[in-house]
Amino acid sequence: MILYKARKMRKTASDLRLLKQFLRDVHSQEDDIETIEPDTLCSYMAEFFVSVRKPDGQQYEPLTLRSFFASFSRHLKEKDYPEQIIESPLFNKAREALKF
Repeated sequence: MILYKARKMRKTASDLRLLKQFLRDVHSQEDDIETIEPDTLCSYMAEFFVSVRKPDGQQYEPLTLRSFFASFSRHLKEKDYPEQIIESPLFNKAREALKF
């Protein structure tokens, strides 16, 4: 159980680094994601899911993108973000981007 939690924590941290790098590169956004307004964060996430690529330039599998979303949700929940991104209607656009 402890090993599982440690792996999940590493994966969440890795996924967050990828999103934060995207936000820096594309939007010059340096703020932590939990400080970004929900409507803005949703737009950023939707754009991230459509444009993110593996280091070799290939697209990520849909399951991997959904795991990114779960990592972001887990992080935001831990930080007491005002919206539950998996359920909130404010994040419909981000969830729709996962279906492309």
